[in-house]
Amino acid sequence: MAHVDVLAHVTVDVNHCCELARQVPAHA
Repeated sequence: MAHVDVLAHVTVDVNHCCELARQVPAHA
C-alpha cells in the first residue's frame, strides 16, 4: 500500500508542477 501512497503523492506533485508551468508564461 505504501507504493500506492507514493505514486499518488508523485502524481499530485507533477500536476502542481504542470499548473505552475502554465502560469509562468501568463505572468511573463
